[in-house]
Parts: sequence; structure tokens; C-alpha cells
Amino acid sequence: MRSLLRWVYVIFISMMLVIFGALIGVYLHKNDNFLKSSKTNTISKQKNKPIVKPKPKPVIKQTKPQSITIDYDVYGFMPNIVHAKIGTQIIVDNTSGGPMYFQALPYQPNQNPELDLGFIANDQEKSFVLTVSGTWQFQNQYEGSDRGLITTNFN
Repeated sequence: MRSLLRWVYVIFISMMLVIFGALIGVYLHKNDNFLKSSKTNTISKQKNKPIVKPKPKPVIKQTKPQSITIDYDVYGFMPNIVHAKIGTQIIVDNTSGGPMYFQALPYQPNQNPELDLGFIANDQEKSFVLTVSGTWQFQNQYEGSDRGLITTNFN
């Protein structure tokens, strides 16, 4: 019976040592983290420099002249409806394989003279700048069914 009691004591003391060791390990681990986080960080005070806002650069608005190309080929004008602002350059490019005669409809020479470009040879282009607000039809006089429309506004 004494030997059994000795084994109980040995097991009890062993368990106590294991528990005690575990508690000491946890304690040291927590204190180690505490020591690491509580180390004094060297903070050097810097002189506050005044904040200097950069001077805004002047914005120069460069307006590129807009241009729209109307291609005339064997199928007619493409695009055949054009919406553009005043000041837009309209380029008429003839790629039809033959000559054409670009004019405004109904033909009135003083209505909008910019639109009356006249004769344009194959692989040639002519241009004009829209200066008046309104809506105009145009056509190839040599092929009266080839027509289009230009609309301008005040903007």
C-alpha cells in the first residue's frame, strides 16, 4: 500500500510541476510581450515647417478647331447627317472614283456660301468652316439623289 501511495505522490508532484511550469511559461510569455511593447521609442521632435501651398498654374484653355469629315463614295455621303457647333471645320472628301459638285439645297448662292464648294475631283477634298447657325441640306449636283443634312447650333 505504501508503494501505491508513493506512486500517487509522485504523479501528484509531477502534475503540479507541469502545471507550475506551464503557468510560469505563460507568465513569462505575457511579460515578454509586455516588455517588447513597452520599450521606449525614440521620438524626435521635428520643427514644424510651414505648409506652403503651391501657386496654381494659370489654365490656358486651348481650343482645338474641331473638324468633321464627310466622305463621298459610290454609296453617297457618309455621314449624311451632321450635327456640329459653329466654328467646326467640315471637310468633304471625294473617294467616289469620279468628280462631284457639292452645293447647298435649295440652291441660293447667297443663302450660305460656305456650303457651295463646287467641283471636287476624285481623291480630292475641300473644306469650309460653319459660321452661321441653322440647318441646311446639301447634295452632289451631278447625282441629285445623293443628299445630306448639316445642323449647327449657337454653342
